[in-house]
Amino acid sequence: MKEVFVWIDEIQLREYIRYFGRGPLTQDDDFLAAIWMKKFYELKLNKSFTIGFKVVTERKDDLPDWNNAVLGDLHHVLDKMRKQNDSIDFALSEGMARDTRGAGFAFQVKRLMSCQITTQASADYINNLWKKYGTSRLKLALFLIIGDASFDIKDVHELLDGSRIPFSQIYFMSVHSPHVYFGELHPRVGADKFPIGQFQ
Repeated sequence: MKEVFVWIDEIQLREYIRYFGRGPLTQDDDFLAAIWMKKFYELKLNKSFTIGFKVVTERKDDLPDWNNAVLGDLHHVLDKMRKQNDSIDFALSEGMARDTRGAGFAFQVKRLMSCQITTQASADYINNLWKKYGTSRLKLALFLIIGDASFDIKDVHELLDGSRIPFSQIYFMSVHSPHVYFGELHPRVGADKFPIGQFQ
């Protein structure tokens, strides 16, 4: 089956969440992770990005004409047509939705509750992902739920078995108000801190 993505600008996705959001531990987590990862890329690369979601159709003609679409059209696409239980939770592509060619970065989102986020537990979790994903070579956004955690990124990096990791890069994102933290665990290691206001 041919992969088809719907490309949405951030303002549209935020409006969707505002009217149709279901709260934490739902698909909203994927939407928020996509928005925040987009912001992170824009701050790091000084470029604009749009957000894509894989849909269950082989024909782009099945999607609404976004020049004339209303919020209900977006709701139908994300609620009824978005491909669930897929290795790609969202993608980012450079530019605005109307201009995108669809080439970009694909992400798988994982959620870890704060009680799980210790250095050893995080490394063990990542080292075992190959059992589920094989050699997908996707990027992985490790979405950390707000909360206190004993999590040392350098130590996690040292504990990772790079030969078995099925993702080309592993990121984490975490919120500890008043800051948002983004970091990379594999293949490089490091983190950046941003004021939370830049992501709201």
